[in-house]
Amino acid sequence: MIASWIIIAFVSGLLSNTSNFLHRFLLKDDNDPAMYTWFLEVMRLLVAIIFLAFNFQLIFSTQTLLLLVSLGIAEAISMFVYMKQHAYASLSISTIISRTRLIWTALFAFIFLGEQLAFISYVGIFILFLGLSVGTAPHKIMVDKGMKYSYLSAILISVINNLFKTTSAVASAPVIVAVMAIPTVIGYPVVLKQSKKRINTFLKTKILSKLLAALTNVAALFFLLWAIKTGPVSIVNAIYQGTMIFAILAGIFFLGEKEDIAKKLIGTAIAVVGVYLLSF
Repeated sequence: MIASWIIIAFVSGLLSNTSNFLHRFLLKDDNDPAMYTWFLEVMRLLVAIIFLAFNFQLIFSTQTLLLLVSLGIAEAISMFVYMKQHAYASLSISTIISRTRLIWTALFAFIFLGEQLAFISYVGIFILFLGLSVGTAPHKIMVDKGMKYSYLSAILISVINNLFKTTSAVASAPVIVAVMAIPTVIGYPVVLKQSKKRINTFLKTKILSKLLAALTNVAALFFLLWAIKTGPVSIVNAIYQGTMIFAILAGIFFLGEKEDIAKKLIGTAIAVVGVYLLSF
């Protein structure tokens, strides 16, 4: 029988892919990714505040405070680096490098959480990483100055995933989401140029579509936290990342992205094997 946290992680990944698709669709006509990031964190904070009335759990201690502060700072930095990644790195390069999260998350979980998986799970993570890399790799990988941001982004997100695991033991999901959103919600309008004008412009167009994209992402985050709380962070992250195979298939069959179709299908097949091994 498949464990419930595996299903939850799978659903989280699907929701995340849906959100990414919607954001990419919207950004084609409104290219201000920083505002999308700020708006996303605002929605995360608002939803978290609503749920705090029903699920407020927090073990007060100096350690808890340090963990939550670390998470908030890591999220703000991660978002900044993530935006730099997309500003300087081609999408094909950043997509490949982002797959290294599978490796970094498992490594950090072993070092900092003492999380030791069965051998077959490590094999599954490697096979999934291989499949996703094959499915997304371009014909050529050119030297790109954005690669350093892509690698740093992958590492920071892996750190955040492990912080999720630690903080989930001392705080409920709404508390975690609220804390991680606050630095970005407050900080972005302060540091971004012409932030007031950009916020006003952002809110005047396609607000319902932007709201849908943001809420889908918020749901993905809550499901991810739920899965990480009850399952090994390495495997949860691998399954979460593995749902990218559906984005590949959607691109082929619904968006007409026929380039390198054989490679994409082979990569998808390999990734499916990895996900299957992780389900044991």
